Amino acid sequence: MEPSTQDELWLAKLDDVLSSQPESRTKHFPVPTETAIANARSFLGELLSTGNNPTRLTISAVGGIAITRRNGTRKVMVECLNNSQVHALFADDETHQMHTRNVQPTPLGFRTLLAESDGYLNG
Repeated sequence: MEPSTQDELWLAKLDDVLSSQPESRTKHFPVPTETAIANARSFLGELLSTGNNPTRLTISAVGGIAITRRNGTRKVMVECLNNSQVHALFADDETHQMHTRNVQPTPLGFRTLLAESDGYLNG
């Protein structure tokens, strides 16, 4: 059965990313833990509930899952890490300025991050 909504497409993309890890990739990137997967699903659900979509969803090179939103030269990449921490990178490709911050992996923490990232991406 094919996903029918944009939200379902992104949730299916997460499932695809998790199920199609080629052996060569898992040699270089740590396999996401259940905690990283749960945090990524929770963040993705909060993101989709705002009517926004990620621009990229992939396995993180540092272990976990990375979900990126981009607008023009600015991006916010959220890393749901294997150690159960969540971090956000705010980066501007034009100015080369960037900063990071820790994110509480809770619905409130994710909603707070989404409000902050909306301001950054649209500012």
